[in-house]
Parts: sequence; C-alpha cells; structure tokens
Amino acid sequence: MFSMVISTEFFALLKELSGALAAGRTEEAERLDLEVRAAILPVRGPGARMEILGVVAQSLKKDGQFKAALPYFRELCAIGSVHAPSEKNTAYDYRYYAECLRATGDDEEAAEWDEMAAMIGLLHGGL
Repeated sequence: MFSMVISTEFFALLKELSGALAAGRTEEAERLDLEVRAAILPVRGPGARMEILGVVAQSLKKDGQFKAALPYFRELCAIGSVHAPSEKNTAYDYRYYAECLRATGDDEEAAEWDEMAAMIGLLHGGL
C-alpha cells in the first residue's frame, strides 16, 4: 500500500480545526477547513489523495466531528469507487462514511453505504 509522510504541522492544523468545531467557533472552523483543503489540493495521485483524505476524515470522526468528516469521507469514497472499487480498504471507508451519516441522522443513506461495503466485504470473506 502507498504510504506518505504527513507533517506534524498538518496534524496540528487538523487538531485546531477539530477544536474550533467542538467550541462552536464557526468562522474559525470554516477558515481552518479551507486551510486543510488548500494543504490537500497539491496532493497528486489517487493513492496519496485517498490516504490524506482518510487521515483527515478519521481524525475528525475520532474527535466526534461527524458532520465535518462527511465531505472528506464523501471524496474518499468517490475516489475509492473509481480507483479501488473492490479493495478491502474501500469497504472500510464506506462503513466509516455510513457511521458518520448515521451519527448526523441520515440512517437511510447510511444503510445504502453499509450495503455497498457488505458487497465488497463478500469479496474478502466478510468484514
């Protein structure tokens, strides 16, 4: 699997974003989200892009920022469905996306993503 080095500065930016979201500092969170997106923008290649999006999405999810994680998971799943549609990691990404959807109250769409993850999981003997 592809692996890249993610700077400590980037992790600090993620922590700052998560903190602003948790504190309800909307304007600051929007500014920080734009900074995160600007840092991701130059990342080329689907493997590298998927990895960095996964780091952002998982970090926000871990901090309970499910709504903020959704766009990152959405982009991660879109790339995965094109470049790695039957990969075990793609199935996990779909499940994580479904968890965030469910946490924000979108149970119906979450069920659809869980079903897609399950179909991929069958290829790998279950997840």
